[in-house]
Amino acid sequence: MVSRVSLEQALALHRSGRLAEAETLYRALLTGEPGNADAQHFLGVAVLQQGRAEEAAALIGKVAKRRKKDPQVLNNLGEAYRALGRWSEASKCYRRAIALNPRDPAPHNNLGNVMTNQGKATEAAASYRRALDLAPDDVEVLTNLGAALWAADRTEEAAAPLERAIAASLLSMPLVPSPTTTSARPCKSRATTTRPSNVSSVRWKSSPTTSGL
Repeated sequence: MVSRVSLEQALALHRSGRLAEAETLYRALLTGEPGNADAQHFLGVAVLQQGRAEEAAALIGKVAKRRKKDPQVLNNLGEAYRALGRWSEASKCYRRAIALNPRDPAPHNNLGNVMTNQGKATEAAASYRRALDLAPDDVEVLTNLGAALWAADRTEEAAAPLERAIAASLLSMPLVPSPTTTSARPCKSRATTTRPSNVSSVRWKSSPTTSGL
């Protein structure tokens, strides 16, 4: 019971963006339970999100050896490899994740990202389209698709997803009172372009993809 509470506490910190504090709790949990795969996986995600990709790849890679059919672990391992510039290994992880769970848009999107990293705009666009079929209003995927089509010199095709991304962003922005009037205006936000994998059923909306906590 103590372990479960500790993991939930770490996840709560992780979801709220308090990554260093979450990392501390994950490590404390692993001190008492070295074999806790969830804690090790989520620790790897937290480490990746703090820019320590090599350490993340080692942590998540150990979990992947034990959970060879876990698409979320594979997707996040792919993100660690992509951050290290290990394109081939990242692609293999994403493709394995897709084979295990083809309905998750995250590995499709991330496969598109690694194709983009390699300058393969046409292949990237195809992956983004598959992600978009599964998540039609996802601003991140719409933006990535538009950028890939633009890079492939398909500028007319690029316009539609980019316009949809802008519209969806505006709709999702919270309204705040203007300091000079009683009307409302949208808050500024920054678009992201990647997504990691599931940390226990809550999706990440920022980079690295690690598709969801």
